[in-house]
Formats: sequence, structure tokens, C-alpha cells
Amino acid sequence: MFTDSIKGEKIGEGKTKINFAVIDQPNLILMQYKNDITAFDDPAHTRQFASKAEASTITTCQVFQLLKGTGIPTAFVSQFSGSEILMKRCQMIALEVVARRFAVGSILKRQPEFIRPEGTRPYKFGEAPLIEFFLKTNGGIFKDLQGRVILDCLDPKKGEEDPFILDYQKNVWQLFHSKKPLSDPGADLELIVAASQVLGPGTVEKTKTIVSTMHAVFLTLEKAWQRLGCHLIDLKVEFGFDTATGEILVADTIDNDSWRLRDDQWRELSKESFRQGEPLAEVEEKYQLVAELAKKLC
Repeated sequence: MFTDSIKGEKIGEGKTKINFAVIDQPNLILMQYKNDITAFDDPAHTRQFASKAEASTITTCQVFQLLKGTGIPTAFVSQFSGSEILMKRCQMIALEVVARRFAVGSILKRQPEFIRPEGTRPYKFGEAPLIEFFLKTNGGIFKDLQGRVILDCLDPKKGEEDPFILDYQKNVWQLFHSKKPLSDPGADLELIVAASQVLGPGTVEKTKTIVSTMHAVFLTLEKAWQRLGCHLIDLKVEFGFDTATGEILVADTIDNDSWRLRDDQWRELSKESFRQGEPLAEVEEKYQLVAELAKKLC
């Protein structure tokens, strides 16, 4: 039985969450949500609303309970409080993995051939979602699993942070600007990383595991949201190695910041509404609505 006394020292802080060690439990962390909502990787766009942490906690816990119930390996342990979640400690993999059902967002900048006339439904992919890999960087810096700096030349001011990996099935990954057409001469950043620098040895099997897990995550959530009359447009997920077992787990969080989600009238319910400049009070209502709907996912 966990009590309030389990919270140890702060071990990390991101844009929307703070991670704490768990006393006497070295293979767990306590993840605490903040009330911050961010956009465009720009601190100037950060805002807060009072129910953000609570809504995100509810959504993440319900999503992970659904995934665990279908046998998908996750880092989720249990909800600890209204804004805190117990998670397995992971060595995070420096990837953002995106699954897309529709061509919306940055893919239209990389592949403008998917753009359709205004007012028509966005380009829909096949039965399986499209999977894309992006190299996760911190201020444009990429470090390998041993913490060694491999790249420090990506300029966030030029949109080069978190570059697109052209072909994740290769052993060497070619990096492209994530928001420029792939045909643009300036899209190729002329940088490479070895897959092993991100995943360690056995990259082929690890890549297959990540892709197959991502398919399962997306299809599970897509069907669950369809039952509630909603459309899952796309989804971003992060993975990590369980520090106790080395297993690849769905880690970090999956909440209303992680996807584009639309209602039965194709109105945006997710963080995208904040990016589009909707009033913060309306954005907060949407987060509360999604949290209430998430309770019905399982």
C-alpha cells in the first residue's frame, strides 16, 4: 500500500510533468502533472488552466488501463492522486513515434501531395495506420543511451529539433526537417545517426517491437473512441526500456496532448484546439469532456 510518504527527490521535469523518485522503490517513479498546456515548442505560448493536471491524469490512467487490459506492455502501475501516477522507471528511448489515420498536421508540410481542397475530409490511409519515427532531442541536442552527445548542431529556431527519420527500417537513420517538403533541397539536414545509438544492440527486432506495439496501441484506442462516437486522427507515443527487465514499454503518458481527436461532427477536442487559438476556457471544457469520455474507454 502506497502512502504520501513515498515521494522522494525530484529526478526530472518537463513542460507538463515532474518526475519524482519513489522511496525504497528504485524501479518506480511518481509522475506529477502540471496545469501547463504548451504549443509550438515555444515557452511563450505556455498557458495554464486549473483542471489541466486532473483531466490529464484521468485520461492517461484510463488509456493505460485499457492498453494493459489488452496485453500491451506499459509502464503504468496505478493512479496515486488526482494529479499523480505511479509508473515503472524507464530509460526513455529518444524517439517520438507517430501513428496516423488521416493526413493532418506536419505530414502535410513534408508531403503536400496529401493536401485536399478545404472542406473535404483529410487524406485517409489504409487499414493499418501510417507509422513515423522522429528523433527526440533536447534543445536540438541528441544523446545516446550512454549519455554521450552525438548531435549538437540542430537549431530549434529553424525548426530542426526532433527531426524526421526518413527510413526507420535501416540501420543508419537519415534525418530530415520535420516541417519541410521532402522534395525541398533544404529538407535533408545531411545528418545521420546509427539506430544502435538510439536503441542499443538488436535494432531490427527492437524496431519491429516498437512498430507492432504502436499498431496495437493505435488500433485499440481507435476502436475504443469509435464506440464513443469519436475519431482518432493521429497519436504520438514514447517508449522506454524497463530499468528492471529491459523490456520495451509504452512509457511517459497518453493524454489529450498526445493525439488529435474529433467528435462525431469532426470538431476538434484535443490540444490542437489550443494550437488553433481557441479561447482557453473552451479548451479547458474540451479537456474535461475528453477526461469524462475516457472513463468509458474500458
